[in-house]
Amino acid sequence: ARLPSVERFAVFAALPWECRAVLRQLRQVSRSRRGDAVLWRGRTAAAEVVLIKTGIGVERAAAAARACDDDDCDLF
Repeated sequence: ARLPSVERFAVFAALPWECRAVLRQLRQVSRSRRGDAVLWRGRTAAAEVVLIKTGIGVERAAAAARACDDDDCDLF
């Protein structure tokens, strides 16, 4: 069976160098903040990507995930 295509997805990264690796692949990038998290929205040839810089630690990652609403990312 073929999986449905993903049109938008989120990438969570803790560190700046992790974010830079993703950002290099994105086009039409914009930046915003949600709480303590930094979000970048961009596009690849196949999808819209929301990159979230969480900071280090489980608590920060969880807070960044909670800060993303349905307009930011489809969390599953």
